[in-house]
Amino acid sequence: MDDLPVSFSWTTPKMKANGTCITYCFAFVRDPKTFHVLHAGVKYFGKYSNLRKMRPSLRKTAVERLLKKPIISSVCLGKTDEQYRANLSNPKFQYNGIGAKGDIKKSNALAKFFLNSIFYKDTKVPRNLKKVRLCCSKAEHNIRFYKNESKYVVLKANEKSTSTTVFVSYGYDYNGTTLNPITTFPVDTIFNLRKRAKFYGTKKARFPLENYCDYMETDELNQFGIKMETKKKVVPQYFVKFADYHKDSRVVFFRHRVNAKTRLHIAFMDFKNWLNYSHENVEYNIKRIDNEYNRFCIGYSLEKIGNKMNSKLLHKKIAIDRMLYRPNIVCVPFLSKKNVFDVRMWIVSHMRFLNTTGIGRINDSSINPATYRLKVDYEYDDSDNKFGIYRPVIQMTLFESIHAFLAEMYGYE
Repeated sequence: MDDLPVSFSWTTPKMKANGTCITYCFAFVRDPKTFHVLHAGVKYFGKYSNLRKMRPSLRKTAVERLLKKPIISSVCLGKTDEQYRANLSNPKFQYNGIGAKGDIKKSNALAKFFLNSIFYKDTKVPRNLKKVRLCCSKAEHNIRFYKNESKYVVLKANEKSTSTTVFVSYGYDYNGTTLNPITTFPVDTIFNLRKRAKFYGTKKARFPLENYCDYMETDELNQFGIKMETKKKVVPQYFVKFADYHKDSRVVFFRHRVNAKTRLHIAFMDFKNWLNYSHENVEYNIKRIDNEYNRFCIGYSLEKIGNKMNSKLLHKKIAIDRMLYRPNIVCVPFLSKKNVFDVRMWIVSHMRFLNTTGIGRINDSSINPATYRLKVDYEYDDSDNKFGIYRPVIQMTLFESIHAFLAEMYGYE
């Protein structure tokens, strides 16, 4: 049983006015006696100036698709050697092998066949067979199998796929004149092509396509520009150091997943506890605040979920710091005698009324602590439950001063 080389074919780049181009790279294994071919491709769309350095990456992707998601086709470029060479050099032949520079190559003819079969528009072809694909789709495969030691095992319809499963789609058959969709194909022929597929090297060295995932780096792959070494991804790390006040038991902290890419980190505390908590860490002097009941101090941070190490700890620290230094203070009568869980749910559902700047740094040097006070502006939520958001009032009118005095002396509101 003769070996078959893993080969590549490229289409001529289609240039655009802005300097970009479109080209396709196909990896294939072909039996010249039976005309059967396993193939898979990849599309490049980008700057023409970058195509040269992208070629190794495109070849690598095409090989990996050939290994895991190939398409089986059959293409006859000529039944005899004389007809074969004549067809490749004939510009009128549908899949001639004339390259961009006028040179004759078999790979050029195969690339044209692969590309034409992708966009085949024959009206006689059933609608469900018109599939635009460079490789097999896992959702629309015709055959699934895996290799168990030296044997191939075909998966049944009710069996689940694994990481080693190979998916194969039927392509087209070209007999030299017409192109027809393949509706059935012997699996033994596919297995035979895979067993014989080899990377050709120097001194008649052969490396099986089946063992591709085991290769680290070989000259046989280097000749195609394929590098097998893996580069470890550098993950940004945040080294977070917590102070004692971040670990205070009075702080209620929780996280809430907004969507697949966003997470909220929220810290909150009852206002009376917060006053004692803040006095232990910063020199705040808030003497006047409207309505002393059902108040909560809130701080939060919005995290874009990624793979950054310690990102959760960083945003927890930010949320607690904001709750301490520039909290959002709210008055919610609805939460009277409610438990912590209800408070958490209320905060999450009313985040749109808050902002990351809070009420600002209360100990700002421009503020006179003796006259500084917080005033509540009432809003209404969707359920028409009244709640208020506190805002700083620095300069008070005469009426506000009288109101503040009466409120402090007699509890008047």
